[in-house]
Amino acid sequence: DEMASKLCGKAVSCKVDNLIAAGYFFIRLVRPAPYRDNNPPHKDAWLDHLRNGLNLYLPLAGSDENSSLSLLPGSHFWKESVIPRSETDAKVNGVNYSVPSVVMADGALKMLRPEVKLGEGMLFSPYLIHGGAVNFNTDKTRVSLEMRFWRCKQ
Repeated sequence: DEMASKLCGKAVSCKVDNLIAAGYFFIRLVRPAPYRDNNPPHKDAWLDHLRNGLNLYLPLAGSDENSSLSLLPGSHFWKESVIPRSETDAKVNGVNYSVPSVVMADGALKMLRPEVKLGEGMLFSPYLIHGGAVNFNTDKTRVSLEMRFWRCKQ
């Protein structure tokens, strides 16, 4: 909480009503392709319960240029009216996901995979398009800790 608050310039916490928020603090495993353990490109803000959170991605193992979480820089500034998306949970290549998805032609989104080394992390807005990060490694599973933070009540 302390480091995230310092980075934000405001007091934030991973606790909601003094409890660690279930489902907002978890370990994600993304196996090598052809498995589809990742979510498609999306904004967490499209889910009401995640709209006011702040995302933290911490790699624990196997995160590199072939597997790290992908982001679309600047997309948190885009007008929602210019982002085509599925109305409900996405279904991509026959796989059901728990989030609505950006619906654009392959390659239309210029997603980046930031190099996040062990001991580093990415803190980002729920309005930023992220996801779609298939693990292209052949022999490494990506393991990451993912958390949500909320502004502390005054």
